[in-house]
Amino acid sequence: MARRKNLRGTKIISRGQCAVTANAAGNRVSVSDVKECAKVCSSHFFEKDTMRFFNSRIGDSAYYDGRGGAYFTTSEKGPDGRRGYSVRHYNPERCGVDTVGKFQGYHSMAAAQTAAKRMASKSSGLGRRRRKR
Repeated sequence: MARRKNLRGTKIISRGQCAVTANAAGNRVSVSDVKECAKVCSSHFFEKDTMRFFNSRIGDSAYYDGRGGAYFTTSEKGPDGRRGYSVRHYNPERCGVDTVGKFQGYHSMAAAQTAAKRMASKSSGLGRRRRKR
């Protein structure tokens, strides 16, 4: 039986399944919580060898999506030496990490972080609402 204790901002749902927790969608959560969930799910995404192989770095912040997942940013340096930035999403239902949008689609970490925050707010329906006329 899986342990059911709450890690800082994570919740073990069942054996091999974990969700990130926060008080509202779009709020910042710790990247460490996302890493912990990936570890519970036996994902290799955040392992040192994987990160070294792809020359990856993880951004400072992640943003709760309102459904147990989180958006966060990564950067990878390609063979040409150029570093590009991507938005990623931890999906608790799939227990994995997906790229959102184009891989290395941002030229700066700040632009990718802004996009990740916007995506987290929109995914929960908390984005900007149109006024009824």
